[in-house]
Amino acid sequence: MRILIAEDEIYSAMALQQMLAGRGLDVKLAYDGEQALELLRRHSFDLALLDADMPNLDGYGVAAAVRSEETEQQSESHLLLIHFSGYALPDDELLAKGFDAQIQKPLTDPDQLYQLIDRLMNSARA
Repeated sequence: MRILIAEDEIYSAMALQQMLAGRGLDVKLAYDGEQALELLRRHSFDLALLDADMPNLDGYGVAAAVRSEETEQQSESHLLLIHFSGYALPDDELLAKGFDAQIQKPLTDPDQLYQLIDRLMNSARA
């Protein structure tokens, strides 16, 4: 599984990368929204964990661009997007903004993220 973590707090991003890589996942990092969007356009990812508040382009802008491009290309693949923020969105707003799920910052329980990723990947395969 290939995952992109877009997080402007460098140490937080690196900690998440090490945590997920330790479970055998291929994880790349972006430190702002523009870099995240560039990586998403150039490489194939299964899932992206997007910080909602990043410089240059926030996670909402990245999600909107990804969903727009999927629609324009009539893509059958659906990149799974996780909203990663200290502020939870109501479910209807989360979906309207293009996210499949959300997880709260700071991440205090890594198992919560592992379970969310497993659930999303299993539902995508079904």
